[in-house]
Amino acid sequence: MIDPEGKQLGILPVIEALRLAISSELDLVEVSPKSEPPVCRIMDYGKYKYEQKKKKAAGKQKGKGHVASLKEIKVRPRTDQHDLAFKLRSARRFLIEGDKVKVTVQFRGREIVHSEKGRDQLERVKLMLGGLATMEAPPRMEGRFMSMILVPNREAVAAAVRAEAAAHAVEEQAGNAEELLLKVRSYRPDVAIVDIRMPPTHTDEGLTASQELRHSQPELGVLILSHYLESRFAMRLLQDQPERAGYLLKERVSDLAVLTDALRRIDEGECVIDPTIVARLIGRRRDPNPLVDLSEREVEVLGLMAEGRSNHAIGELLFVSPKTVESHVRQIFMKLGLEETPDDHRRVLAVLAYLRA
Repeated sequence: MIDPEGKQLGILPVIEALRLAISSELDLVEVSPKSEPPVCRIMDYGKYKYEQKKKKAAGKQKGKGHVASLKEIKVRPRTDQHDLAFKLRSARRFLIEGDKVKVTVQFRGREIVHSEKGRDQLERVKLMLGGLATMEAPPRMEGRFMSMILVPNREAVAAAVRAEAAAHAVEEQAGNAEELLLKVRSYRPDVAIVDIRMPPTHTDEGLTASQELRHSQPELGVLILSHYLESRFAMRLLQDQPERAGYLLKERVSDLAVLTDALRRIDEGECVIDPTIVARLIGRRRDPNPLVDLSEREVEVLGLMAEGRSNHAIGELLFVSPKTVESHVRQIFMKLGLEETPDDHRRVLAVLAYLRA
């Protein structure tokens, strides 16, 4: 252990070292993890990170060995700005992963008469993606479809990857619940990723610590990673404060894109629940409950709401229009007796009713 002036303090327990760092209003940084024991120093972590970034400025290129493929997203001439932005999240991810993107405008009925609106929509897509993509093939008509092909701009993609990595930088790691509580209170991250099983019993210490943290720091986002499929564990996390919380199975986050998307949604105030848990809830036999008056389709819509899906995303998954989804959501609120008030979030309350049932 080394203090801010470079003086060696000897071997100290992690908890005591953290307390010294907090009392100095500085950070505890592991500067030599491969030493035995590891060497830590009390310092200004922000300055330390800046110096490390300078050393790694010419870091490894990302995406080596990736075989580019052609992905496609479809829009309509009248897709509004909000829904378009939602669809372009996927396009942006494809481009960052090194894939080409085919953007297709689909015309229905007499919309084909106004093909210029399709060109305007494609131009809008290109503008919204900014410098991330360049046009490989200009827009062209194929029956009732107008398409263009975009390819990644290497320099812009590299900058976006660096920005995304910086946005999701790992501040600290903890080996048990006590360390987790101390480090979160010290570093105050935006989101904490917590394993539900932590020492000493490896059962639910991580979940218990997360509940304590959310009670003391309501602004903290928490993502629980678990092997448990039972919905009761997710309910423990969500029942008091469903916003800025997530519960995912560990097998789900082997896909980095899934983890990144979950962190972004939690940071934006959403509630994220693993689709496998939601599917089990849909498929299990239920006793009389508040959902008994809901139709099969309304239960399906509510299940997708529980996964954190927007109305637009639900419409795409069920192949119905956004207006139809809005109608189902209104019926769900009405049948569950959820009146609109300034103090309550009806969508979250409906999801909680679904999970409790």
